[in-house]
Amino acid sequence: MMSVSQMEEALREILGPEANELAKKTGFIQRERKEGITGSNFAQTVVFGWLAKGNATLGQLTQMAQNCNLNITESGLSQRFTKEAAEFLRQILEKLTNYTMKAEAADIPLLKRFSAVILEDSTVVSLPPELEEVWEGCGGSTGTSKAALKMHVRWDIKSGELQGPQLTDGKVHDSKGPFQDTPVPGGALYVADLAYFFLARIKKWRKRDEEGKRRYVVTRLNTQCNLYTHSGHKLELRGLLPRQPGKVVELGVLVGKQDRLPARLIMICLSDEVTKKRQEKIEKEAKADGRTASPEQLELARWLLLLTTAPCRLLSFREIVVIVRLRWQIELLFKLWKEHGMIDEWGTKKPWRILCEIYGKMIAMIIQHWLLLWGCWHDPHRSLVKAAEIVRQSARRIIDALHANKQTKQMQQALLAIKQEMRSGCRLNPRKTHPNTSQLLLDGLDWHLTLTRMRMGRTLRDPWER
Repeated sequence: MMSVSQMEEALREILGPEANELAKKTGFIQRERKEGITGSNFAQTVVFGWLAKGNATLGQLTQMAQNCNLNITESGLSQRFTKEAAEFLRQILEKLTNYTMKAEAADIPLLKRFSAVILEDSTVVSLPPELEEVWEGCGGSTGTSKAALKMHVRWDIKSGELQGPQLTDGKVHDSKGPFQDTPVPGGALYVADLAYFFLARIKKWRKRDEEGKRRYVVTRLNTQCNLYTHSGHKLELRGLLPRQPGKVVELGVLVGKQDRLPARLIMICLSDEVTKKRQEKIEKEAKADGRTASPEQLELARWLLLLTTAPCRLLSFREIVVIVRLRWQIELLFKLWKEHGMIDEWGTKKPWRILCEIYGKMIAMIIQHWLLLWGCWHDPHRSLVKAAEIVRQSARRIIDALHANKQTKQMQQALLAIKQEMRSGCRLNPRKTHPNTSQLLLDGLDWHLTLTRMRMGRTLRDPWER
């Protein structure tokens, strides 16, 4: 598990000597001057400046520079946002993502059944067309950008360990992402959307590893897959679907014409209101892609179709419905980065400064994530939004600790203070009508109560959505 010394060592090294070395390697710093700009004080200025305030102005960044032993004007700082500076910050980001930071898992019995509970997804940041040669988008047709950056993330929601973000061109499909050949640990549960649906990989993970452990998957069903009974008879999905809202049908099936993957198929009929919302979303996404949603897609929106390789003894269908709601947590992480970290917003039209902002803010978000793991991950009802506010307020405190003598243990005091502040007021408020995911993980899903609410006029929500 992560410790104060581990975090302090990583921050001191990456934003200190390694930053100075990378600055020379990338050509950002060509010659050193006494009390001038260095790789370390520049990186610390922009990273902690944007950590404290996602839309920090040049003036506010120069104020932060004073805490980093850098005396620079707004004009001087503006001139430093060059192509070399962008590459310098990108390499720092890459260094940072190579560190493994894990927290003590919260006491959630359902998640303790697995060695890890891994979510995977990506998010895209559209860029000015001038940056197309750096990060290529989807060509600029049908409302897409000629330049775009995609960030791929794998996240163990149990320990909080973050893999990535790994960066690719915006046009790269999720199925071709950087984690496609990266295995998950034995005994882990993998939860992802249809973009990551690979029968061959799921079949491989189902086999026991060197320690005799299997890896389990919960995903939505790709309706193009062939389904078979264990005796080899082909099944027609339409003939299996339940028709009454709230009704659940579960079958043991073989999936795929060639792979014949043994799995559990869970089919849940959704309410009219949820169906309508899903159909509207399908039509909106199809329109954005310049196509028309097929009648079959719209019809199948009435059902939540889930596939899992986890046996009944490990996960009941109610627990699976709760587990799939975990996938939304990675969307909330991206929302935290974009709405509060403002990684996709900038107050300039200069392409290289924009790229510097994105990389610098992403470095800030990784550091923020480490502090969230340290301060509140042990609490199952943690609010990352509320805790992130404390991190932003503590940016100058962390900078001061980095510049203090290590023997004074100022960093240890700063991190302990952050943890103490996160213990107060950084929890989700409990909800009765629509419980938080943390409530469902701890208390379970009362299916009978859900159906009763639906009969009273409330809708059965789609658990794959928020």
